[in-house]
Amino acid sequence: MVRLFTRYTIAFAISVLFLSCAGSAQEQLPHGLIYQTGITVILFDTVRETKRILYQSAHHAVGLSSDLQQIAHSTDSSDLWVSDIDGKNARQVITDQFHQAKLVITRVSWAPKGQRIAVFATPVEFPEQNGAKFALYVVDLDKNTLRIAASGISDFTWMPDGKQIALIKKFDPNDMQGIYLIDSESLAEEQLLKKSSEPFIVASPINAQLAFVAPETDNSYQLTLFVYDLKSGNVVDLLQDSSIPLRDISDPVWSPDGERIAFVAEVPVKDNKSVSALFTIDTRTHLLTHIVDGVRGPLIWSPDGNSIAAPLMSSTEGIYEIKLATGQTKKLTDDQLSAPAVLDWR
Repeated sequence: MVRLFTRYTIAFAISVLFLSCAGSAQEQLPHGLIYQTGITVILFDTVRETKRILYQSAHHAVGLSSDLQQIAHSTDSSDLWVSDIDGKNARQVITDQFHQAKLVITRVSWAPKGQRIAVFATPVEFPEQNGAKFALYVVDLDKNTLRIAASGISDFTWMPDGKQIALIKKFDPNDMQGIYLIDSESLAEEQLLKKSSEPFIVASPINAQLAFVAPETDNSYQLTLFVYDLKSGNVVDLLQDSSIPLRDISDPVWSPDGERIAFVAEVPVKDNKSVSALFTIDTRTHLLTHIVDGVRGPLIWSPDGNSIAAPLMSSTEGIYEIKLATGQTKKLTDDQLSAPAVLDWR
C-alpha cells in the first residue's frame, strides 16, 4: 500500500505543453517537464535547461487539464479547488463531503478531453485494513456535480477519449480484483476481466489496450506484465518467454506510439540481493530490453520515444533523463518532488 501511495504521489507533478496568453493569441511553451516541488508547479525546459513557475499555491494532489489552462488541487487533502493556471477564477468543487466521510484525496486526474476530473480517495484511518472504502469519484465541472463511480479500487486510468475510466476493482470478500470499464457520464460499469491484479493499470495512448501487473496465474505469487485488448478480449502475458527472473514489477507506462511499455522491476544479483532496474518491452515482438539499474518510478517517456524521465534509487531529489539506446543518465533538475505528484513530458 505504501508503494501505491508512492506511485500516486509521484504520479501528479508533471505535464508540459501549451499555455494561453492574454487575449486570443496563444504562446507555445518549450517542450519539457512540469513537476511540483513544495507548493510550486514548475515547467522545466529540457532544451534550454531553464525553469518557469506555472502555479505557486498547489498544496496537495495536483491535476492539470490537458491543455494546461486549468489546475485542480486540494489545500488540506479533503477539499478540491479548480482555477485557471494563472490562479484566476478559483472555485471550490469539493467542500466538506470527504472530511465528513473521513476520506483523504490521494490522487487527482483530469480527463484527457473535457471538463471531468477523477478523484481517488482513501480512508484517513487504517487504510490497509479498509480497502473496501477506497473510492473513485468523478467531478463534472460543466454540471457542477460530484458522484462516486466505484469503491474498493486500487488503481485507475482514463481512456484516451476521456469518456471512460478503466480500473482495478475488488469484487468479493476474498479481496480478489477485476478489471472494469466505467462510463464517466452514466457511471455504468462493465467487467472486462476477472483477475487478481496489482495496483498498476495504464491505457495505451493509441490503441484500445490496457497494460496491468498481475500474478502469472491465480495460484502464483510471481508477477508479470499483461496487455488486454478491448476489441478482441485477448489477454497476453508479455513476459511469458522472458529468461530474466523479474520481481516486484511496477510503474508500467506506454510509449507515445503505443508499441512499447517501460517498467521497473527487481532483478536478482549476488548474495541473494536484488536491484531495481528499468526495462522496456515491445508489445508486438515481446523483445525485453534491460536499460539500466538503479531506477525507481514513476516513469515517463520523452515525446520522441528515445528517453525516459524518472527518479533514481541513489537520490531522494531530482528527475533524470535516461537514454534508452545507451542507458546513459543525465540529471534534469535537483528539485525535490512533492507528494502526491504528476509526471509528464510533451
